[in-house]
Amino acid sequence: MRSWHWATYFEMQMGNPAKYTERLFAPTVLIECDIAMVWAKYELLVDGKFDHCGVDHFDFVRRDGKWLLYNLTWTNQTKGCPGRTAAGSSGQ
Repeated sequence: MRSWHWATYFEMQMGNPAKYTERLFAPTVLIECDIAMVWAKYELLVDGKFDHCGVDHFDFVRRDGKWLLYNLTWTNQTKGCPGRTAAGSSGQ
C-alpha cells in the first residue's frame, strides 16, 4: 500500500509525456446527505495500450453546494480485467 498527498501525486505526473486513458465499467454511486462514493472497475491505457485494471473508489463531500473529491483509492492488477484475456490482450 502507498499513500500520497494530492500535491505529491500531481508532481509525480508532471512532465510525463504519456497519454493516459482510464475507462470505468458499471460504476456504483451511493449518496447520503453530504457524502457520496463511487465504486467502479476500470482499465488504464497508456499511449493507447493496455497497462492495468482494477477497482477505483472515490469519496466525495458536499461543501457549500459543490461536490469535492475527498479521497481516491484504487487497486492495480493485470489479470482478471474486464474484456481481457489472462495475457492482457483484448478479449473483444
